[in-house]
Amino acid sequence: MINIDYNSIEVSKNGVLTGKISINSGENSYPEIDWNDLIIIILSQWIGEILEVKNEMIFYFYDGNFSFKLERSNDHCFCNYTLQQKNSDTLSKEISYSEFIIDLKYHSNKILREYQHISDNEDYQKLVDINSKLIGLNHVTK
Repeated sequence: MINIDYNSIEVSKNGVLTGKISINSGENSYPEIDWNDLIIIILSQWIGEILEVKNEMIFYFYDGNFSFKLERSNDHCFCNYTLQQKNSDTLSKEISYSEFIIDLKYHSNKILREYQHISDNEDYQKLVDINSKLIGLNHVTK
């Protein structure tokens, strides 16, 4: 589901993390397999969207005009996104809501563990704060 290439991550002088991040659904990667973006900012936004506990959620990538929508019904949800490179076809894939949250927890916790040396960065601290709220979230919340 959520794919982060940890070998691609770079840290700027200001402690900003960039690297390859995408959503994988079967044979498709969105926006693309080598999409490079602001990882901590994206994870924080995605966790914030999950914490609002609604049936329709929109998750944004920071660079470009890319987002995907999850429409949820209990533990199942449909991930809708438009493939820019394929005549703007909108794809809809059924995914597990709880698996998406587990993936989100895994990646946010891994980033926080592996990049503690930038803990004075404002974006890192925001991820720490919002991630602590995600940890206690029941996967299937109505």
